[in-house]
Amino acid sequence: MKKMFLFFSFIFTLSLFTKAQTLNFENLNSMNLSRAAISSAADSNFIYVSNGYSTTTGFTTEIEKYDINKNQWSVFTKSLVAKNFSSSVITGGNLYLFNGNSLGGKPNNKMEVVNLNTGEVTFSTDNPFPTKGGGAAVWNGIIYVFGGSYKNEVGDLSYSDKLYSFNPTTKEWTRLENMPKRIETKGEIINGELYVIGGYNGGQCKRIDKYDISTGKWSKVYTMPAGVSGHATAVYGSKIYIIGDYNTLTHAACYDVNTNTYTEIQPTNMVGRRHAAAAVVKGKLYIMGGNQTAAMNSSLSGLQVATY
Repeated sequence: MKKMFLFFSFIFTLSLFTKAQTLNFENLNSMNLSRAAISSAADSNFIYVSNGYSTTTGFTTEIEKYDINKNQWSVFTKSLVAKNFSSSVITGGNLYLFNGNSLGGKPNNKMEVVNLNTGEVTFSTDNPFPTKGGGAAVWNGIIYVFGGSYKNEVGDLSYSDKLYSFNPTTKEWTRLENMPKRIETKGEIINGELYVIGGYNGGQCKRIDKYDISTGKWSKVYTMPAGVSGHATAVYGSKIYIIGDYNTLTHAACYDVNTNTYTEIQPTNMVGRRHAAAAVVKGKLYIMGGNQTAAMNSSLSGLQVATY
């Protein structure tokens, strides 16, 4: 009886996977600056890549703007707080930048607000719990900030399980229910549910956890076949694309929240990278920047695109 149970459990597990699919990447014009540990956010016409470290400095101040229709990069502003491993989202015509480490490795507690029409940079309410390598996503105009790492009161590296929301209208931060794990991570929101995918807290994580914004509750929804960290995520419909990995630089996969299935992707022509950025715009998946070793001089400027 036990053997039969294990057999059907194995078959059920296989049913949650779909066969590997291929995704062909093509090169587009490169960024002006080679950068890793960056953040990105996109609207319907532009991708904005912010901060990170370059081949020559550990903390950059630039936002580069990519015009999708013209395949052209430009420097949008150089007025940011210098930092790396930050987070960014777009809502209400503004780009919000926060988290990360600033000069001297100090945590960046500033919430920068960049007007996407004028490029003007202003500041909102300080972040009450800044981290580096954390995740961020936006839903119905509210920004959700989760996970990351920080130095504790005695100077040791610690990992965060904190989840906060930030309301750009009231400029208020609100502490929400803690994540199931303390971890540096990335995630996306689909239909009012935040999906936190993998990450690092001394080892690579295989979990996908879900936070239901309406109920304020967490649940574990999936275990990936292998852990992933140093990755980027991007949303297309009900699918979350997981691109890059600290160890397997050409890692690519897709998690479908509607069917609770995980698909390994066999990418062709993809430049392997970690600590990169990704975005989906008009049905195309863009990946940019990142690095290939722990050395700053391995930072990349390349932009690639794949169509489903």
